[in-house]
Amino acid sequence: AGLSLLTDMPLHTLHLTNCDMITDDGLVALVGLPLETFQLVSESNMITGSGFSCFSSLSLRTLDLGSSVYTTDDGLKHLAASLHLHTLSLSMCEYITDTGLSYLAALPLRTLDLCGCINIT
Repeated sequence: AGLSLLTDMPLHTLHLTNCDMITDDGLVALVGLPLETFQLVSESNMITGSGFSCFSSLSLRTLDLGSSVYTTDDGLKHLAASLHLHTLSLSMCEYITDTGLSYLAALPLRTLDLCGCINIT
């Protein structure tokens, strides 16, 4: 994965908007980076919920997954161990349901954006 070329960089912020070729392997390649802020807004169908497992290995404080078609309840289950996460944007993630929200209950979130999440009651 091309993202593995970034592993030696001291990146604290990474924005991947409209990078529609990102895969689960690409996300896993980010493990080890000192990322605090990560934005992934993409229509890639090569990302599954299991790709989100890398987020719990990072020290992310801010995560933006807004408008991403791959963000589902299964993906949110993998975020449950992201203990440093304070800000999470899931805006326009229309596949998230109440079940997905239940996985986030133990996170120390201060800001949560759920605008346009049409399947949350």
